[in-house]
Amino acid sequence: SFAEHDPDFRWLVDALAATGQARAQRSLSLNLKERQAERDQQQQQALARENARRAAQGLPMVPVPPGLGRDSCYTLVPPEQVFDTHPEFFARIDGPRVALKDAWRKPEVAATRASEMGELCCTAAGLADAIVATIRETIATPDDAPDPLVKLRKARAGWLAREKIWALTPMLGGLPCDCDFCRYIKEKQGGPMGPWLTLVNEVARKLDAAFPGEGYRVVTHAMGPFQKPPASLKAAPNVIVMLFTNECDFGRPLDDKDTPKNAAFAAALKGWSTACDHVWVADYLTSARSEPTPFPCIEGMQSKLRLYAQYNVQGIYFQGRGPLAHDDDFTALKYFLAARLSWDPDAEVEALKQRFLKNYYGPAA
Repeated sequence: SFAEHDPDFRWLVDALAATGQARAQRSLSLNLKERQAERDQQQQQALARENARRAAQGLPMVPVPPGLGRDSCYTLVPPEQVFDTHPEFFARIDGPRVALKDAWRKPEVAATRASEMGELCCTAAGLADAIVATIRETIATPDDAPDPLVKLRKARAGWLAREKIWALTPMLGGLPCDCDFCRYIKEKQGGPMGPWLTLVNEVARKLDAAFPGEGYRVVTHAMGPFQKPPASLKAAPNVIVMLFTNECDFGRPLDDKDTPKNAAFAAALKGWSTACDHVWVADYLTSARSEPTPFPCIEGMQSKLRLYAQYNVQGIYFQGRGPLAHDDDFTALKYFLAARLSWDPDAEVEALKQRFLKNYYGPAA
């Protein structure tokens, strides 16, 4: 077929062939720390192969995206630098303005101090201008700048900067602002995404004005309490909304009405399909909580990709183990099916499985 003559497809076949060494190993550590260290090494190897492929085709190199831009708002408005002069930029929680200084960079510390981590005050005057000014400054800063905060900002908020896309995402577990203006929009729009999308839209418009005609866009996350779309507010034309399936039950179809979290995700996806012109999905091929844990998602893969096609999802980021991962969870088969069904959601799954197993395992199939 055409796909088999495509250089990207040939590269995928080469990457899968590299799993031979891992498949030959007869023992497997049950120590999760050892498995995690192994996974990190495999990701570095996979990244090196990807960058080698890109170099051969004259394409720009790619960094490892930490969390797909997760927790980017504090990198753009760092509390330790901004709070003392602009406390109004941060959430008001039961009276005082609240922000977690410094410790927000360490997830293990931030998780124990969630009551101190306020989100941004989405309606604060001047906040959108400050965010755009920081983005402009970061764009102008060389990638090898020594400042660790700039490096973190480029990694999180700017993980798609080469595509002229900047991430503005809420802090995971952060407390939403309860000031009068934010609370009014939240109540009117039916949830915290109302005020948050208000801020994202304003930043997107100002970023477009700062770089006229250059096509800059802003991506934000719709997950957890932010998953539900606003009642009437629409995303700006240069805003991307990314939904996450990490809380869904992959043993059942995503549109299964009898599975509450799946039904909630499907309803949110349907709503965002009319509230936003550019919807992406971060889809999981492995456990978000413990990657070494088996994750049986193959049977429901076709139905969810049909659902994405139905609601005009424009981008899918499959999160899984590295291509060199020990194949104790049919990792390579998941990648193969994900790629093929993304190309054609109505393809014959059983035929694809048999084709893969025969070519991957050979006589052992």
